[in-house]
Amino acid sequence: MKLSPKSGLRPFDLALVSIMAAGNFAISLYVTPALMLLVPKVFVGALIMTPLNLFLSYTTWAITRKRIFTMYFFVYGLLTMPTIIWGNAPGLFKPILGVAIGLSLDVLATKLRPQSGFSKSIVAVVFPVIWWSLTGLMWLMAGLPVVQLFQGMLIGLPVLGPIVAQGFASTFLTIALMTVPSSIVATRASVSLSKRLERIITIPQTKAMEERVYARND
Repeated sequence: MKLSPKSGLRPFDLALVSIMAAGNFAISLYVTPALMLLVPKVFVGALIMTPLNLFLSYTTWAITRKRIFTMYFFVYGLLTMPTIIWGNAPGLFKPILGVAIGLSLDVLATKLRPQSGFSKSIVAVVFPVIWWSLTGLMWLMAGLPVVQLFQGMLIGLPVLGPIVAQGFASTFLTIALMTVPSSIVATRASVSLSKRLERIITIPQTKAMEERVYARND
């Protein structure tokens, strides 16, 4: 069952997007600092937190079946704006970055169905590239030292050092590729969770579609 991605967001969709984005922010705010005590920041971002962003936003998309990514990451950007999350410094650029990432994903989402295996694979590969290329570019434009920080963490590794030494583009492409395996797990877990939630709660859009199908059959 597929709902038109062009149909507008309803109160349920808006509430779900807001709740999931707020939960995303809360986990980033309280869990990330603890993880960075154990693992370098770049690996926390690539292997855990960025896939978490994908997991929660993809779950929201799979439940609503609407183009929610722009709103989701705009809300996330607003919440992170006064904090050091997503750039190691507060900044007005975060909602703008969120909209840029969200719009890119929503354009992709118009051609995909969240529950299909093809969609899961495509988003798992494309999301890290969009996320890290736009994030890295925005950090670079904002003059944030986190770009040099990430390069410094990776350049000391024998396998990644020669690649990262090529510059900004190779650094963030490397981080994006590092994120892909965790993103594959995230998209598959998202669809599994969305199906379970649909059995537990009543999704207004899904219920409306089912009523139309039953009406046609009658």
